[in-house]
Amino acid sequence: MDGNIPSHLDSEEGNVDKVKLVVSYLKEENNDKNTPLHLAAEGGHGEVVQLLLEYSSSLDLEVKNVHGNTLLHQATMNGHDKVVQALLDHAATEFDLDDKNNGGNTRLHLAVKEGYVQVVNVLLGCSLEVQLDARNKICNIPLHLASKGGYLEVVKVLLGQADGEKCRLDSRNRDGNNPLHLAIEEGHVDVVK
Repeated sequence: MDGNIPSHLDSEEGNVDKVKLVVSYLKEENNDKNTPLHLAAEGGHGEVVQLLLEYSSSLDLEVKNVHGNTLLHQATMNGHDKVVQALLDHAATEFDLDDKNNGGNTRLHLAVKEGYVQVVNVLLGCSLEVQLDARNKICNIPLHLASKGGYLEVVKVLLGQADGEKCRLDSRNRDGNNPLHLAIEEGHVDVVK
């Protein structure tokens, strides 16, 4: 058998149906509609992500799970800056960074909400446009979330990117609060300063 496994033999014999079956496993979804690539991105397993991307160019990188999260949402919300960078390097043109999940959150919202400044820097540093004023379902822009969480470094990065109109300090959410209100409400004095 020369060390061949069944997929070698199927390929050698031109058994298209069996080879398609092997490749289809990469597209299989679990009960939460996560593919193997979703789970690798969520777990921050960069080598696995790279391997899956390398060996299957036919994977849909924007496929969503039951929460409306794509691979990039999964990596972003879990703070995996290297995986985010790998995904963007692999197929930046395939991503809409302002795509929202079921909660109305963009990738930037998810990174900011957890204070992942490295991920925020990767997203803002890539060649794609990122809307600093994108609103989630309760009308929070990313600056609201950073201020509420007390993530001073993220607030600085967001304000450093702002051109005056995109990341407005006076932007109000559904409850009428602006980012400064939320920082005060949560007692984040360093953010208020």
